[in-house]
Amino acid sequence: MNLLVAGVLLWSVVHLFPAIATGGRRALVARLGDGPYRGLFALLIVCSLVCIVLGWRSTTPVAVYTPAPAMRSVTLGLMVVALILFVSARAPTDIKRLIRHPQLTGVLTWAVAHLLSNGDSRSLVLFGGIGVWTIVEMFVINARDGRWRKPVVLLINEGTRSGKEVLAYGFRKYGYGKTIGTTSAGAVLAGRAFMMSNGGLLLLAVADVSVDGERLEGKGVTPLIEVPFDIRYAEGSDPQLARAIELLVKTVSD
Repeated sequence: MNLLVAGVLLWSVVHLFPAIATGGRRALVARLGDGPYRGLFALLIVCSLVCIVLGWRSTTPVAVYTPAPAMRSVTLGLMVVALILFVSARAPTDIKRLIRHPQLTGVLTWAVAHLLSNGDSRSLVLFGGIGVWTIVEMFVINARDGRWRKPVVLLINEGTRSGKEVLAYGFRKYGYGKTIGTTSAGAVLAGRAFMMSNGGLLLLAVADVSVDGERLEGKGVTPLIEVPFDIRYAEGSDPQLARAIELLVKTVSD
């Protein structure tokens, strides 16, 4: 049992180290080099797996609780979910738009699935220990990386005007995502409508507008990624939308 516990602890510590001790990791990489650091990391992971396998085989299981027979079917279903989540971390899927840590969530699901069908002492140590590690790892990464911002892009063109230009300006300046398209209209002056005696309507600019001290009138917002779009030659396609989707898919896949 001691060898199994040691293996689970080693696995957890090695994986938690880069997230908890970011400064220590950088110092170690600077001292050893990126390649040797990765090699040391892999070696420690292999050692932990060897300890887990040998510890599992040498430990005599002792019943702690008796799983319900119906849990076998639940376990099989959860294993499928765990596999999908685990693979989605490296595949171009929409799952990463909904779940921040699909791979860790998959491992946690895998651990819970086994605990539902195995109530012995060594299963509690292995699957319970790995499950606890995934939860701690997710909390640590969230604390390190801050609030999760899902990938988003903003499409703008010469038809983007007034308040939408203010939105586009703030979206780009404060890094909420990438702006794609063409420069906006540059029409943000406040206007007022006046009724004419002949029944006509006269719209006049009555107030200037600046955003963070910058005047957008006549200037507009320039997108980070410029994608020209002339509807006369589009042939039913939308290159700006296509570029936005391509960028989002790549972001989610990385």
